[in-house]
Amino acid sequence: MVPSGFRMLSLLALMFAFPVLVILSLAAALAGCGQPTLPPSPPQVLASNLPVEAAFGIAVDSTTVYVWPIDPGPVLAIPIDGGTATPVGIQADAFALAVDERRIYWSDGSSILACDKSNCTGSTVLLAASQLHVLDLAIDDTNVYWGTISGDANRDLGTIMKVNKNGGVPLDAGGAPLDGGAALDAGATLDENAPVQLAGAGFPSNVAVDATYVYWVEMQAPNSGVKRVPIGGGTPSQLADSDLIGAMGLALDADNVYFMNGARALYRVSKNGGPPQVMLSSLGTALGLETDGTNLYIGADPALVKVPLAGGFASPLATNLGASYIALDANNVYVAGGDTVLKVAK
Repeated sequence: MVPSGFRMLSLLALMFAFPVLVILSLAAALAGCGQPTLPPSPPQVLASNLPVEAAFGIAVDSTTVYVWPIDPGPVLAIPIDGGTATPVGIQADAFALAVDERRIYWSDGSSILACDKSNCTGSTVLLAASQLHVLDLAIDDTNVYWGTISGDANRDLGTIMKVNKNGGVPLDAGGAPLDGGAALDAGATLDENAPVQLAGAGFPSNVAVDATYVYWVEMQAPNSGVKRVPIGGGTPSQLADSDLIGAMGLALDADNVYFMNGARALYRVSKNGGPPQVMLSSLGTALGLETDGTNLYIGADPALVKVPLAGGFASPLATNLGASYIALDANNVYVAGGDTVLKVAK
């Protein structure tokens, strides 16, 4: 016979152990299904009621989030921990903008420009003139890359371009070249760093760059899909043929290219070639697509979504959002939607 005291201790042990076992079992099951074991942290509002009708894009460096509007208006700088949104001195049709630790690079609708972040108003330089309909910018350590579409009636011809990002002709307070306009004469060189055409393209958008190639999404049939060209120039190649309906994003990791389309699907194609694979469908309207090499992040409606590249289920990081533009740093995702900017932990 088991002593009654021992039976009581055993019963108490089971009573305390059972909830722990249940929790551990649920956690293991959720982990095995690729689902998050904890709810996402609530997003932090960095700024709201911005003086723009809607944000058109977002970029981030080590200290600051930059947001630019869908209509002509000021580019705003917001501290990454929150605070006042301050105009940086750029008032432009900024359909494209990128930042590094020194400079801001942008398009005003007809040129590629740059300025030092410490004093943008007093340091603006012209990098490339006569660049119509710039749809996106990408930068590496040396160059700025972008796509253009022509101003002809068909609006279906374009180019992939680059220029040295550390050059440029200084502009005066009125936006005129301090060299008297020589930089605008017949495509003259800018500080001996002339813009270079890397490839012709049919309605290019969503430009991205790695150490070897410039990538873009080409919208013009019959060759619509993902293309690339060596960063030093050469013959373009097509990585993915796709009947794209409005490209909405392009992201790279070491091995693959990821892209979305207006049909609300997420695709992956190997940089070595091969057929594109559908990773997600029925995303909802999505605008932002970024990767940190471990996960993909998608600014979709109605949620900011994280997709593990190694496999597993997509999970929401924040909900009740509209389609949003996003930017990443090491620990957070920054979201621009409407007149509000959020910071969401990865």
